[in-house]
Amino acid sequence: MKRVAIFSSWSIVLLASLQVIRADSYTFTSLGNWGSPNAINNAGQIVGTSIGGQQTSSLLYVSGILAPIAVPGSDNTFAYGINNAGQIVGSYSISGAGSSGFVDSNGVFTTIIVPGNSNAVPRGINDNGQIAGYVTDSNGHRSGFLDDKGVFTTLDVCSGCNTYAYGINDNGKIVGYYSDNAGKQTGFVYDRGVFTTIDVPGSSDTFVYGINNSGMLVGTFVDSTGTHGFVENQGVFTSLDDPASPPQIGTFARGINDAGQITGSGASAFLAIPSRRSSIPEPGPLLLILTSGVGMLILHRRTARVSK
Repeated sequence: MKRVAIFSSWSIVLLASLQVIRADSYTFTSLGNWGSPNAINNAGQIVGTSIGGQQTSSLLYVSGILAPIAVPGSDNTFAYGINNAGQIVGSYSISGAGSSGFVDSNGVFTTIIVPGNSNAVPRGINDNGQIAGYVTDSNGHRSGFLDDKGVFTTLDVCSGCNTYAYGINDNGKIVGYYSDNAGKQTGFVYDRGVFTTIDVPGSSDTFVYGINNSGMLVGTFVDSTGTHGFVENQGVFTSLDDPASPPQIGTFARGINDAGQITGSGASAFLAIPSRRSSIPEPGPLLLILTSGVGMLILHRRTARVSK
């Protein structure tokens, strides 16, 4: 297993060929109280988790319809990431056997085992099948990892830090956060061996959870007024607060797709859509029809399989 521990203060380099969405504001839509969304793909499919009693289950949300995600034989299933092919990654636990990671490809579950570590937690998957997540070693230390078709690279921002990798885009950029020896949480972007730290100005802690193919970041930060979501676009931070979520609950922005749509949770699960965009036109009707059709087709297949 390769190990990477490189630190840099360089700014994030975005690919010039990609259009960047500049949102002046967002329109929030409540998705209900079914749980906590974690990721959204370009078809608008959302995966997340729901806690009921002592058990955690996972769900796929498409156009108001929920379908269960459950690793066969598991006690708990946690769905964290989804790509544009509908592949889902997460982790599961079985009583007495600990927890492991998984990839769900159209209902076929494959276990992910990171060599030399336990409790693998895959958090994101891109359209190339690369997976980002984190593991816990025998000493309780947490490191991020990249799984590139079975070749694993360990990601440690600094010596002694716990590193949590969450999202990965199609360019192989990975985002997450790390906890230093003083307990401060700081976001990062990892790109080809180089870590760049992400700190929302005025925050005490910053958590980066998602990245799209334009390099836009989403996450959560904590300051003296509470917990807020944020969007970062070429070094410009924009606060993202669900109007329905009171300060004591806060806003947690978890995932972003290439249209700039953001999912997360506050008082309820939400979808935040850019209401004004200055550098990219609205998607054409044909694109919207095609992406909606793909989402409903995959949901239909999953629902049919679950009902057998």
